[in-house]
Amino acid sequence: MSGPRSQGIFAVGGTIGTLAARRATDPRMAAIDPTSVNRTYASTALETAWLHALTATTRIGTGLSTTALFTVDDQDQSLAGDQSLRHRGLDQLLVNAEFGVEHDLTLRLRAEGLVRLLHAEQPFVLDLSTGTPRNVGPFRTDAATVLAGAAYDITEHFQADARAGASVSRALPDDPDQTPNLDPAALVRASYDDERRRVSMAASYQYAAAVPRLGAGPTAGLLLSAYGLPYDQGGWRQLNLLAMAAVDQSDSRTTASSSLRVRNASATAALRWSIDRRFGVIGGVDVRASRFAGTGLVPADFDRTLVFVGLSYVETNARDERTLIPFGDLPL
Repeated sequence: MSGPRSQGIFAVGGTIGTLAARRATDPRMAAIDPTSVNRTYASTALETAWLHALTATTRIGTGLSTTALFTVDDQDQSLAGDQSLRHRGLDQLLVNAEFGVEHDLTLRLRAEGLVRLLHAEQPFVLDLSTGTPRNVGPFRTDAATVLAGAAYDITEHFQADARAGASVSRALPDDPDQTPNLDPAALVRASYDDERRRVSMAASYQYAAAVPRLGAGPTAGLLLSAYGLPYDQGGWRQLNLLAMAAVDQSDSRTTASSSLRVRNASATAALRWSIDRRFGVIGGVDVRASRFAGTGLVPADFDRTLVFVGLSYVETNARDERTLIPFGDLPL
């Protein structure tokens, strides 16, 4: 929906699959879980955003997103005592709210400010510091991030922006000093965008829950993506390309005295041939590697290569052919 000075966006979606089959282009919420690589998960997400022009040079915006991650089925392992690692049901409910403002300083330069609020409820969270996994849930994460920076249109199709600030998060329940945690936060992005393709890069550092079952902590990431029509002449306009590579590192904390460092690297390359405006044939390859370090029980390294092929369906009224690629969570 939109008006002369306002624009609104609403989206809803869902995913079901196994973690072993997860691709780099799937929701980041379903990151590799080192405690149960055979887990079957389901996720649902709802997003809404609103942008309003206060003046010809000043705009404000707000966004709200909710994501729920569930375990459909799990492998059976033993926890401390007589507990079982076999868990079904809600893993995490995540709510993100954002409030932003931007002001045109020149025709190409914009000043930006953003406040991001994070709330997460996690009924099932594992502490690995004792050498035997134990459930320390329910677990609650609250964090607020303030960022300020600028965006610059280098050319008509090439843009870049940078923001820096800080995150304040709730102290862990067992921390004798309940003073909130203060962590730096930063985001740098660059993108090239024309009528048929988009290439982007995003680097970030923030307080986040990268692996829901292992708590939250400072997380750094780098994401590269390219998608669109590699060749837009004749019949080749039916061919869509997506390539994505991601690297991230997270220091997840479940207790004040423990930390598990998780390093992930993944990449996907996929091609989709459009049969019509809705249906297509898709295929590609995805590779992933994960490394772990910390106190107590340290999961084994994880490496996996996945080759996939199948059918895809996209419902859209947009005229931009790039929207026919059915992948989410691009850093756009």
